[in-house]
Amino acid sequence: MKCHVHIIHPSDIVRLGIENIIRSIPLVQVSSYLYFKDFTYQPNEKNLVIFDKDYLDDFYDITKRHNGKLILGICINTGNKIIGKSDVKCVKLDIGENELRELVKHELGLTGKSIGKVEQNSLSAREVDVVRCIAKGMSNKEIADVLCISTHTVITHRKNITAKLGIKSASGLTVFALLEGIISGSDMSL
Repeated sequence: MKCHVHIIHPSDIVRLGIENIIRSIPLVQVSSYLYFKDFTYQPNEKNLVIFDKDYLDDFYDITKRHNGKLILGICINTGNKIIGKSDVKCVKLDIGENELRELVKHELGLTGKSIGKVEQNSLSAREVDVVRCIAKGMSNKEIADVLCISTHTVITHRKNITAKLGIKSASGLTVFALLEGIISGSDMSL
């Protein structure tokens, strides 16, 4: 099941900072909104909403409207007072980057699983081949020659890979390939 994180916060700086952190999690789509009224429920995805404490009532209205289906919540609280019910995790605004990333992965059920196994299901075999070649430092033309496909097809595969993973750079794809076991350190050219 796809995972979608919705960030709803009145502060641009907070919203964009959280969005930047969440985008580093593979296989997670991210949307951000200024107001809860702009939130769009994704029916066939796991929805996690990260929102400001002032939107707590709006969050409960949304969960009632959708019978609580696949909607999880993390409330950003700026004060010391714990708010909300047990079905909403409340965190302080000064939460660390890694701590937030791990909390989101836990809430979406991405911990304890090999993201690589999930990834193998979402990337086609040919896309995995393209990632492997990119990680080895090959250009689009070299990849096309090795895989016996056109350069245009390589570019299309790269666009699809970026859309699925949210990783745009070759160095990011290299790190991803290493972490997911698509290549080993000895496969890379220096």
